[in-house]
Amino acid sequence: MKYLIFALSILFTINAYSQSLSYQLSIDTACSLKSISRSAECDDGVDLWTDNQGIFIDKDSWCYKDEVSGECPRGRILKDDEFIIVLEANKSYSGSSILHLYKKTNRFVWTEITYSKNKESGISTFIKYGSYK
Repeated sequence: MKYLIFALSILFTINAYSQSLSYQLSIDTACSLKSISRSAECDDGVDLWTDNQGIFIDKDSWCYKDEVSGECPRGRILKDDEFIIVLEANKSYSGSSILHLYKKTNRFVWTEITYSKNKESGISTFIKYGSYK
């Protein structure tokens, strides 16, 4: 009986570990586009995240650890197949935040689109492109 409990606890630990993924993201290019001013700015080689930052994916949801707040808000997994994982972040503003992880190349594209009633802001788009490990 003691061996059965031990074996079941190992099996449970392995199963829980296999369903949880963790990735570190590194940005190659970050761009912002503003609709009102019709301007675009890009920075190459920008790495906005330190080594302890990343995303964590489990069976039903994912989170991005915010460096400033230390929080890890949960988001939805929109798609997960053999080629891509598509993740949607929960945001408090009007807009969307979608992260695409390309499995075969270990590359990602993260797009955020926001809307503001502010006449100086209007619609803004932020795009981050890079790699993950």
